[in-house]
Amino acid sequence: MYLLLLSLIGLRILISTFLKIEGTLFEKILYFTISAIFVSAVILKIINLGKYLPLNGELDGYLIFKNDLVQIGDESFELDKIRSIKISNEDYIGRLFGSQKGNFGPALSNGTENFLSLIFMDNSTKKYQFELVRSDDFQKVRKTLIIYYIEGKMSYHELINVLGEKSESDQRQLEFEIENISTAANRR
Repeated sequence: MYLLLLSLIGLRILISTFLKIEGTLFEKILYFTISAIFVSAVILKIINLGKYLPLNGELDGYLIFKNDLVQIGDESFELDKIRSIKISNEDYIGRLFGSQKGNFGPALSNGTENFLSLIFMDNSTKKYQFELVRSDDFQKVRKTLIIYYIEGKMSYHELINVLGEKSESDQRQLEFEIENISTAANRR
């Protein structure tokens, strides 16, 4: 969109400057309109650059991960009743998201595009949406998530994604932690 507007403005400047061809009234109005739209869009984007996407709804309760259960608000789910846990935690407060393809609204996320899915032993599912304040908030429950992995409630791929372990050295460190926690649990 921007490229098209800039191309039209540039073409108009080239025609009027180098070829010394005067534009018609229609071309002048068109040039002015395109320029005004472009300048307005840039101003609007600058105004919204530091703004957060508004929260549509209400946040109620907390996610609490314990070694033997998951608590969501007032509900508690024992780990032995859960078949699998899936977590999508790519969003956090302040993540830059609205800077492409003509989005003139707020540029910063409110951190609520995260989901927790619990699949129970009876194949029923509960899905919850939650807010992350910081991108690394799940590091606070790292040991508990490793226990969920050891108990077979999360896949290894799920665990490394949730914890943000992208490099090979981070993954080796995680495997070392898994081994230590698993060994300590077996001693009990």
